[in-house]
Amino acid sequence: MRSEDRQDRAVLKELNQKLKPEGVRLKFWYYDVSPFTEADKRVIPIILSHTDRLHSDKNKIFLLSALGVRGYDEAVPALVDEYKFYNDNRYSEPLDELLLLDLCDTIARIASEKHIDLYVELLRMPPTTALASIIKMLGKMKISEADEAIFNLIGRENKIPQAWIGKPNEEDKYWCSLNALEYMIDKRDAKYRGYIQKFLHPEELDWIRFSESEYRKANYASCYKKYIALAQKGLSDLE
Repeated sequence: MRSEDRQDRAVLKELNQKLKPEGVRLKFWYYDVSPFTEADKRVIPIILSHTDRLHSDKNKIFLLSALGVRGYDEAVPALVDEYKFYNDNRYSEPLDELLLLDLCDTIARIASEKHIDLYVELLRMPPTTALASIIKMLGKMKISEADEAIFNLIGRENKIPQAWIGKPNEEDKYWCSLNALEYMIDKRDAKYRGYIQKFLHPEELDWIRFSESEYRKANYASCYKKYIALAQKGLSDLE
């Protein structure tokens, strides 16, 4: 076992000692359901102080996922900071997509209305597919302060791992765009009708591009189909 792994396990052991009164023993895995409740908010600073000492980004993100509880507003800045750091300094491989999604899903489960400014910061960074969780969260919260930042994602690609270029997964570089368009459509506001109509003919949008490969034609067809379906739904909702 590497020295860094041993150190991380020692931090985890110390953390679990502190969490004994809560009857919870954490592990280095992703928590899609937190073992804590809103009444356990006292664990937030305990967990944050220990995750700051971990060497492994993956272990840190896994433990942070245990804070995905409605009302854990104090945990959001740390989660946003970790997303920003990982997006700027680590992102390159397919696994990184999952780790960023873990962070965004955790933020979305907290669904804090106290940190809209931080969500806007995330949306203004080079986008990743994981931001779809933030877009959906803000759509459910019906908070308009993030509208401009979300709408700016519609006409652009998001980052994807280099390994996906020229593969069927390349289509995922428009995942944020599709979710941002759906966010606009869900507002059911007639002032967006003209903009939505453009997506009935996505072949005319010159920013939708795929690299030369055996999957290029299929990627275009699948991508166009999704934009057209969204546009048809949006226009139907406005009738």
